[in-house]
Amino acid sequence: MHQEILMRKLKGSPIYSSSSLKNKKQITERKSQIASMNISSSQLFISDIHLSESQPIVSDLFFKTIKKASKEVCSIYILGDLFEVYLGDDDPSQLVRKVRKIFKEITDNGVPIFISLGNKDFLLGEDFIRRSGAVLLDDIHIIEQEGERILLTHGDLLCTNDKSYQVFRKIVRNDSMQKIFLKLPLTMRSQIASKAMNHTKQSVNRKKAEIMDVNIAIVEKIMLQKKITRIIHGHTHRPKIHRFSLGGFTRSRVVLGDWNTPENAKIYVASGLEKKLINACDYIR
Repeated sequence: MHQEILMRKLKGSPIYSSSSLKNKKQITERKSQIASMNISSSQLFISDIHLSESQPIVSDLFFKTIKKASKEVCSIYILGDLFEVYLGDDDPSQLVRKVRKIFKEITDNGVPIFISLGNKDFLLGEDFIRRSGAVLLDDIHIIEQEGERILLTHGDLLCTNDKSYQVFRKIVRNDSMQKIFLKLPLTMRSQIASKAMNHTKQSVNRKKAEIMDVNIAIVEKIMLQKKITRIIHGHTHRPKIHRFSLGGFTRSRVVLGDWNTPENAKIYVASGLEKKLINACDYIR
């Protein structure tokens, strides 16, 4: 069942698919801006930053990373879980305001920021996107770069063996459920989110590691069906570049790191033939 849902999302998935015509227009405008700048055709991919006011060191590292990247790359992709928890666009926290402000400064200078929703921040809405100047991507997003077809996703949809999570995901991603939740007072939403996170931690501790990883058979099926040469995702917190032969071609799956500690903050920089997974601390030096 969960595999069928994933394949339906992939069916007819266009290049630069987006959730609205407005987003497509934003992409076109940003690409025109970039073309007029003397800037390298490189991209930065990051995921699972888990920004939280209780982790100022991580926040500081993140801001330094994207500020440096905004001067060196032509686009920034954040593939989910930007925040550790996101209660809605009406969240008045200083951290959320700072993120919006810095994103807006970067995007106003012609460097687009593309955001995928993760399993922690799926309530990021139109107001955040508008104020930050970012572009919201679909759960499954395909781009073309130097002859490659690259699939970008948070990664949770690929973990089809984790059936209990997929059921939970379907519930919390339901539009009606989200509308009801967002009508609740912010304090009540915070309490519910806290209980849900504690339950998730307990559930993770009970599960086998392989259940929470991606389903390789699904990954290979997607790559063959959509002629994908590279998949970039996060979610699993197992940073590595997997290279393998499939259908007579060399393909790769890039797994981004999580930022729960600076040592694990692995980012992916793609510039021409040079593509590397490096620590964010090393990147900003």
